[in-house]
Amino acid sequence: MADEPCHVCDAASARYRCPACRVARYCSVACYKSHTATGCAPTAPVADDQRGTADAARSLGAEPSEWVLLTDADRALIERSEEVQGALRSRELRDIIRDLAGKPCQALADALERNQHLVDFTDTLLRTISFEAGRAAKDRT
Repeated sequence: MADEPCHVCDAASARYRCPACRVARYCSVACYKSHTATGCAPTAPVADDQRGTADAARSLGAEPSEWVLLTDADRALIERSEEVQGALRSRELRDIIRDLAGKPCQALADALERNQHLVDFTDTLLRTISFEAGRAAKDRT
C-alpha cells in the first residue's frame, strides 16, 4: 500500500516493511534504525502445530489457560462483519493494533485500560464470534 505513511516519521509514504516485526512500514534507513532502536519485537511465525502455537503464545506472555484460539469459522465471521470492517476504517484503531502487534500480552492489557476505542473494537470482535466468557480454547474447536 503505497499511500500508507511512515510508521516512524508519519511524513513520507512508507515504501518498506520491517523484516523483523513485519508490521511497521517505514520510508528510509533513518526511520528503520529509529524503529528498531525503540524496541521492535519480531513477530512469532504462525505455527500449524499446537507446540508452535504454545511457544508463540508463551513468548508473548500468555499462559495456556488464557488462550482462545479462533476457528476458521470465527475468522470468516470477522472478515465478513460490516461492523468490524467499519471499525477498521479508523486510522487511530489501525495504529493501535499495529503498535501492539508482536508485543507481550501485558501491552494489550495496558492499552485496553487506556483506550476506550480499543475496548469497543474488542467487544465488537467478541460479539461477532458470539464469544462467551469462560469458554476454553478446547471448547471452540
